[in-house]
Amino acid sequence: MRTVSQLDDFGPGGSDLVNSVWPKTREEVACQENVVSALNQVLAHIIDLETRTKRAHWNAKGGNFYSLHKMLDDFAGDLDAIADEIGERVMAVGGVATGNVFEVAKRSTLTQEPPRSTRADDVIKSLKDDYDVARLEVHKSFETLAVLEDDASMDIVLSTMKLLDKQRSF
Repeated sequence: MRTVSQLDDFGPGGSDLVNSVWPKTREEVACQENVVSALNQVLAHIIDLETRTKRAHWNAKGGNFYSLHKMLDDFAGDLDAIADEIGERVMAVGGVATGNVFEVAKRSTLTQEPPRSTRADDVIKSLKDDYDVARLEVHKSFETLAVLEDDASMDIVLSTMKLLDKQRSF
């Protein structure tokens, strides 16, 4: 299979896939489908994590309520922004962003049920576990994109991993 950087029509690096003639061959179609699939996998995990973060924002109770409430709301907003960037990249490479609830449920591996407790410590522990799983899955997609040599998509997914690392460190 050819990689994105081997698609000569797009110049050095081949990362600009926005072109009305791409893909042309079966190999290029397969490459495009793999890029779209990897990005949609990331999108599903980010949307699921955003939803779980917002749930924690609504339900966590404890002594530091205001600061925790604000922090989790900011986290959800940042996740929404990166989800938008990922979805737009899917469209730019000629795919369809599958960010609806059904696709997210099918693709996301965040299987743990949210805690019934609203104690801040329980909610945060559960959320940190979700971040760990999401980070691992996003990294797998990054590796796929590295093999495909799609630099632009890799940049977005790397930004996603950095955001997850930063948010996970709370």
